[in-house]
This record gives sequence, structure tokens and C-alpha cells, in this order.
Amino acid sequence: MKVKYCGITRQRDAKYAVELGVDALGFIFYPKSPRYIDIAAAALIASTLPPFITRVAVTVNSSDEEIAKIQAAGCFDRIQLHGDETPQRCLQLAPTPLIKAVGVPLVEGTECDAYPVQALLLDKASDRRGGTGEPIDWEVAAQLRNTSRLPVILSGGLNSENVQKAVEIVQPYGIDICSGIESEPGIKNHQRMKEFMQLCRV
Repeated sequence: MKVKYCGITRQRDAKYAVELGVDALGFIFYPKSPRYIDIAAAALIASTLPPFITRVAVTVNSSDEEIAKIQAAGCFDRIQLHGDETPQRCLQLAPTPLIKAVGVPLVEGTECDAYPVQALLLDKASDRRGGTGEPIDWEVAAQLRNTSRLPVILSGGLNSENVQKAVEIVQPYGIDICSGIESEPGIKNHQRMKEFMQLCRV
């Protein structure tokens, strides 16, 4: 199972996550997020990471110009779309590797498999666009995982107390954690990072 630590804002946190064996790191380019980091600062961190760490640019309804800046930085492997992007918008971004975040419970009429992306990320439905610290309904997530043609990444309110139960129920391709390993938004707690990874690698 793959593990992504999201909301990275500091070099020291990225370095420690790599030492723990994380598979991917997420950098949030949404200005309204308390974990926002600008592209240049994120690129400085991303450029120092080892080659097998996946670097994910997290965006929310970004314009073509903003996407172009991310691509021009040359050090982000995936773009995670965490807004209201449609399948048609995803097609416009081809061939960029994409992850599409969808809020649970799903908006009526949402067809997850219509998205031309590499994976779905299931998060708590919220106007905050993630980072709520609230778990989603894992039984619903398990149903989506069973019926989707796409790999499913589980997010939303994960922490050391609940991750093993969540994984047991959902059996996702990967998990994504943000607030559950923080001392405050954007500042990772290294002890929590370590504990979480140990539970994921059992």
C-alpha cells in the first residue's frame, strides 16, 4: 500500500518523510489553504528529493496559466485536482498524469469512472477542499473501491488511531494523510509521522 504525506511546506519535513519510507509528497498550491506553498518554494524542496519519490502538485480549479507554471517547474510528477474539475477538464490537461479528488458523500450524478485520470482520491466533501481532519464513511469508500476501474487513494481524517481500521475496511491502493501528522497546519510533527508510518508498514 502506497503512502502519501500531503501539505508539505518545509524541507525538514520532506526529508524526514523520505527517511521514513514515504512513497509520495504533496504540495498544496491552493492559496486559501493554511498549508499553501508557492510553486517556487515547493520546487526547491521537490528538486532535492530522491528519484523514486512521487511529487504531487495539489491544485483547486487552477487556470491553464497556473497549470503551465507547475509543468514548467519540471519537478512535479502528478497533478492532483481537488476542485470542481470535470472529465472534460481532465482531457484538456492530457497527457499530464492526474489524480482526481472526489468528495464523499458524492454529489448526485458524479460518475467517478468518467474521469480520464490515473487514480481517484476519496476525501471528506467540504468547501475547504481537504484538510478537514474528518473521516469519510469507510463503507462507502469500500463500495467505490470495489466498483471503480481506477485505483483508489483513501484520505480524510486519517491518523494513528484509525488508519489500520480504515485500511482493513477499504483496502485502498494508497492512503493520503495531512492534518493527522501535524502540530499545526503546514507544520509536521515528526513523532506522529513516524508512528503513522510504522502502522502503515506492519
